Amino acid sequence: MAKTEPIVISPAVVDGLRMIFARLANDTSALSRPADVAEPVDRDAISPRLLTAVQAGEFLGVDQTTVRELWRDGKLKCVHIGRGRKVSTVELWRYINEHEQFDRDR
Repeated sequence: MAKTEPIVISPAVVDGLRMIFARLANDTSALSRPADVAEPVDRDAISPRLLTAVQAGEFLGVDQTTVRELWRDGKLKCVHIGRGRKVSTVELWRYINEHEQFDRDR
């Protein structure tokens, strides 16, 4: 039998799958609902798509100064809005996925 390498799944994908399975477990009607039927959106449940340096720092678990340094060094893309800068949650997940490390010794 050939030895296979383990598959590494990013935490974002794992969280998404958990959310889908939990929803299906609680709402079996979702299985029979046509895919093109839009569900009502709870606007309060949606997290912001563009975050300030303070919010991004909280998201990443670092200080806002670190976020600003990442912007300055070009390691984290930002959106200029007026005089301020914001970062998308998609960009934050990209950064996390690219810098994720696993300790293989454990």
